[in-house]
Amino acid sequence: MNDEELFNLLDWNSSREAQEEGIRIGLQRQNLEIFLQTYDKGIWENSARILAQKSDEELKKYIPKLLEWLQDINWPGAIIILNRLKKIDGKLLIKDFEMAIKKAREEEEVNWIYSLSHLLENVSLKNMISMDCLNIIEKNNSEYY
Repeated sequence: MNDEELFNLLDWNSSREAQEEGIRIGLQRQNLEIFLQTYDKGIWENSARILAQKSDEELKKYIPKLLEWLQDINWPGAIIILNRLKKIDGKLLIKDFEMAIKKAREEEEVNWIYSLSHLLENVSLKNMISMDCLNIIEKNNSEYY
């Protein structure tokens, strides 16, 4: 099955059965990049469901893109991605997490910083975060929320 056919199955306008079939087929794919907000928003929720079922090892090279998905928590699939990232080993997450925090601060993306701050529920990540990043999060969240 080519990508276009898979995306048609995953689209939120497809029947529930078709979406479930798309998820089943998507779970067999090795290249996960096609599920990283690369197509119409109509497939993002089901793409997130596929990604959430992948192992930490399978997801590790996609962590920067997964963190970008949290730029708007209202985007389809963002909550699913957030909940999956909360479970990733902090050692795999820390470098990209801190880079995302700093990028969000530079771009004055207060909502993104707020969304990223929810990842501190991941205890292994929270135990590794630098004071600089922790201060960015605390300042952002106290000023804007």
